[in-house]
Amino acid sequence: MNHVFTNVRIFDGSGSAPFPGELRVEGNRIAAVAASPEQVSRDDAVVIDGDGGVLMPGLVEAHAHLTWPTSVEKFVPGMYQPPEELALTAARNARILLDHGFTSAYSAGALSKKLEIALNEHIVSGGLPGPRLIPSSVEREPPNVTDLDPGHVAEHALGAEGVRQFVKECAEIGAKAVKFLISGESALKPGASHELLYTEEELMAAGEQARQSDVWLTGHAHAAQAVKLGVKAGFRVLYHCTYADQEAVDLLASHKDRLFVAPTIGIVQA
Repeated sequence: MNHVFTNVRIFDGSGSAPFPGELRVEGNRIAAVAASPEQVSRDDAVVIDGDGGVLMPGLVEAHAHLTWPTSVEKFVPGMYQPPEELALTAARNARILLDHGFTSAYSAGALSKKLEIALNEHIVSGGLPGPRLIPSSVEREPPNVTDLDPGHVAEHALGAEGVRQFVKECAEIGAKAVKFLISGESALKPGASHELLYTEEELMAAGEQARQSDVWLTGHAHAAQAVKLGVKAGFRVLYHCTYADQEAVDLLASHKDRLFVAPTIGIVQA
């Protein structure tokens, strides 16, 4: 079906100021844009009067945590929910994002190994509303050695080989992004944001396996050295980068064509 949007101010995301005009969509693609007083073709189209509102591209949530319990519709004190509640919460959060204009979401890690992957299958099939999603598996941080036992699966394995196996298994179950906590988080443990949680050998192994398995790596990286190692290992996205020194900033800038940075400044302020 074709649609024509009239009486709108068009913000095209190019850096130019919004301008009055019209836009024609054929199927799911923009076919024509016209600045007033020019008009687009109305042939075989449903005409929608925008009533002077702003028409803009869909937003991208670059640091999405769809499985985190709290949303603008429901406050949950804490990070735990039973599996049934967690699944319903993730579906709710996907719909909320879409309702607020976010047509794409890049996962920054999940609280469940497979939930975002299953959710994405329902979104793609049209069974549930939600943004286009790059789903992630569970966020990985190194386990406490005293917590380990022989029955634990790969996400609890230590060393470069354990990290490599974790990335491989995430890819095999359908994850498109794999999240690592390269540094700690001071909001949970004072001073932890300056601590590295992985060795360079482990991160290089993660990067090598990600390229072999065709998945992207995302990294929680506050410390300057965490940023540098993330770039060196080939991470696709680095979050926070709060304490990046000049060397780290220059390194990020030199890789700006392949790597995204999502500072999440609001978290620091909060």
